[in-house]
Amino acid sequence: MSINKENKNSLLLLLIPMIFIALILHIVRLPSIVSPYRPDLLLLVLIFFSMSEKLKAKIEFSFVCGIILDLLTGAPLGISAFMLSAQVYLLNNNLFDFKAYSLWQQTLLIAIINLIVSFIAYWIYHLIGQSFYEASFIFPALSTALFWPVVYILSYILCGVFSIELEKKESL
Repeated sequence: MSINKENKNSLLLLLIPMIFIALILHIVRLPSIVSPYRPDLLLLVLIFFSMSEKLKAKIEFSFVCGIILDLLTGAPLGISAFMLSAQVYLLNNNLFDFKAYSLWQQTLLIAIINLIVSFIAYWIYHLIGQSFYEASFIFPALSTALFWPVVYILSYILCGVFSIELEKKESL
């Protein structure tokens, strides 16, 4: 049986299981020492796959994932959806070409944008009476940025293993 190189697997073959695993890792209880530093792996998976030109509904998909995350964690409905979709939007639509940057520049951009959006979400939580004044939202933003190279490399390897093409081939 010969394998044809033109038959590439669908992007959803890897995206859906990775999002499912990221959601499970988000709701798993961690020890109290590690819990304040939990990275947002769901965001990192969404950022990686939103860099692909094959995924058309990037912001809508991240919004739905955020609603699912809100339902799983019992958070006020829409805040995680806002956070995820705002970060995917800012990284993919307002920056010229996020995937053209080097890995450390991408890490820095993710840290800055995650910190800004986390601050806005923290402010919204405070307005509705869900949090108190503390700077604990800074640590997950930094750990999320530090996990970006790991998630990027792992996802890129998995795309190669499952023969998933991330970019469209231009045909003349």
